[in-house]
Amino acid sequence: VADIIASRTGQALRVAEAQLAGKLSQEISALRGRLMGLLAQVEATIDFPEDVEPADIGPEVRAVRERLDWLLAEAERGIVYRQGVRTAIVGRPNVGKSSLLNALLRQSRAIVTPVPGTTRDTLAEGLNLRGIPVVLIDTAGIRPTDEPVERLGVARSREAVVAADFVLFVLDQSEPLAGEDRAIAILLADKPAVLVLNKADLPPAWEDGAAAALLPGCPAARTVAASGDGVAA
Repeated sequence: VADIIASRTGQALRVAEAQLAGKLSQEISALRGRLMGLLAQVEATIDFPEDVEPADIGPEVRAVRERLDWLLAEAERGIVYRQGVRTAIVGRPNVGKSSLLNALLRQSRAIVTPVPGTTRDTLAEGLNLRGIPVVLIDTAGIRPTDEPVERLGVARSREAVVAADFVLFVLDQSEPLAGEDRAIAILLADKPAVLVLNKADLPPAWEDGAAAALLPGCPAARTVAASGDGVAA
């Protein structure tokens, strides 16, 4: 992930600089002029069908649309560079989400205890990942609960998933996959994500393909978040 993001750093910088220089508005104005010219051709053909030969405007329309699509994509990259990639760390309770946050930040920012449900609210921290700003969001463990405060934390975790650009889905590979894991995977069906198979220093409780089946095609990394092993991957 870091390699993919870092490879676009220079491009994102150029996009941000161009937007600040007003080049975006200039290009939009030029495209508007091209569309107005096309509209004039269409209206002339309708108003004076006997005097005006119909023009093939298809290629020009497609060219303008392709340019607009490119501008939209570049604008999104510029937003990512200025505001950061919002990355939610999600999973059921006690799988190592807060430990992973601390390992990525290289400081003890989140409270970590063996007690499931220690994290009750989202916690956001900034990280510079090879020149790209990333906003890491530690979340409360997602599971069914009747405890009022924990239920609020779970609701905020779900909101964090919806708002995230990217997700780190943490699994405890030393325990059998649970219904909560499968429910979270359904939430992430349309999100770019990485499977983080945590507690890799303990004997695995499932076969290699079991976790991959939760999010087919999703890349995976094995970690020991408590010690930092595997976090670079």
